[in-house]
Amino acid sequence: MPRKPRLHVPGGFYHVILRGNHREPLFGTDRDRAYLNALVGDVVARFGLRILAYCWMTNHLHLAVRVGVTPLDQPMQRLAMRYSRHIHRDAGQVGHLFERRYRAILVDADSYLKSLVRYIHLNPVVAGMVPEPMAYRWSSHRDYLGQRTVSWLETDFVLGMFGPAVGVARVRYARFMRSYVEEDLALFEKHESRDTRGLEPELPAVALAPPVGVPGERETLEQIAARHCARLGISMTELVSPSRARRLSSARTGIVLEALEAGAGTVSEISRFLGRSPSALAQQLTKLRSGTF
Repeated sequence: MPRKPRLHVPGGFYHVILRGNHREPLFGTDRDRAYLNALVGDVVARFGLRILAYCWMTNHLHLAVRVGVTPLDQPMQRLAMRYSRHIHRDAGQVGHLFERRYRAILVDADSYLKSLVRYIHLNPVVAGMVPEPMAYRWSSHRDYLGQRTVSWLETDFVLGMFGPAVGVARVRYARFMRSYVEEDLALFEKHESRDTRGLEPELPAVALAPPVGVPGERETLEQIAARHCARLGISMTELVSPSRARRLSSARTGIVLEALEAGAGTVSEISRFLGRSPSALAQQLTKLRSGTF
């Protein structure tokens, strides 16, 4: 059985659930979900997480995560804090956007990881939002079928459980998604029960919490860019090249977003560093905010 973690387990696989405070909606528009995607990329790079599956529902989030040496509370605090700031800034509101606790259930990979990914991808279907998972834009199901790629998502580990050849693995994954019974979902539905809150790590109040980091230190624009490049396997030469390849554009957008929020540079300074015009960067940010990037 999946079990509740009492201690941080480096390399462990977790089912992470984060809900809106009082079950309130977390998203106003699709651009909010797109913004959350960018923030997840940031915590993946910063804390060494591996995201194996995700689904952004209306009032809660699901993640299948493999952690590194850093406990989950640090990346979850940063993610919740920064997303809350975004929503509060747009809506002119204050208060807690998320519940003070998130759920993180340690899952045995050999026995339950495939089923967890299926459960996460079926959430919109079970909720009656769409007839089948392919119709839902804000989950990683399409990525598993090779029809889209989110830069921070890792599908290879789970697909490898279906076979060594990617094409065959995707066919078997699609078949697995269709072949389930109610008991398969019930196993993970109980993770969402409020009866389990006593064993969960506490998420600090995100509305007023300070950013995570070393006091008195702030990353430079160069350090932010180097971290993104290392995570994506991109050289600095490629980053500042004229190429408009999607992975390079995605990396540049992530760098711009983080650098602006961290106060590591102005739009003009960042554009000079990346070898781009300020108007080009503005267009990238506009696409991100509109959910079309």
